[in-house]
Amino acid sequence: MKTKTYFLTLLFFFFASSILAQTAKVTGVILDEFNKPVDGVTVSYQSKSVITDENGFYTITVPANQKIVLIYTHISLKKITATFQLKADEILEFNPVLSSTDEQIEEVVITNSKRRVQGIVSLEPETIRRIPGANAGVENVIKLLGGASGSDELSSQ
Repeated sequence: MKTKTYFLTLLFFFFASSILAQTAKVTGVILDEFNKPVDGVTVSYQSKSVITDENGFYTITVPANQKIVLIYTHISLKKITATFQLKADEILEFNPVLSSTDEQIEEVVITNSKRRVQGIVSLEPETIRRIPGANAGVENVIKLLGGASGSDELSSQ
C-alpha cells in the first residue's frame, strides 16, 4: 500500500511540474537598417536576458501560455519592445530590424548670467578712488591685482 501511495505521489509531482514548467522559445537574427547582423544586442524578459552573437543570432526561453514582453536594446540603436503569447514548446522566429538613434535637434539655446571672458576685471571709478596709496590712480590698482610689479619709487611712470 505504501509503494502505491509513493508511486501516485511521485506521478502527481511529475505531472504537476511538467504542467507548470512549460516553456517556449523565441529565436531569430537581429539586423540593422542596412540589413547587416548586429552583435551585442541584449534581448531580455523580466530578469532573464541573452546577448546576440557576432551573426546577430539569439535564442531565449520564455514561459508558455503567458503574455510576455521582450525588450531588444543596443548601445547605439533604438530600443524595440515586442509582445508575444506562445504555446507550450512553440518556437517562434522573430527577426527585428533596429534603427540608429541619430536624431536631428532643432535649436539649442545656452544662457548664463556669468561673463565668459577671463582675465578682464571691471572696476568702478569710485572703487579706484578709494584705494589708498601714494599715487591715487590706476597704478595702485594694477599693483594690487597681481602679476604686475612696481618700483619703490614714488613716480607714476
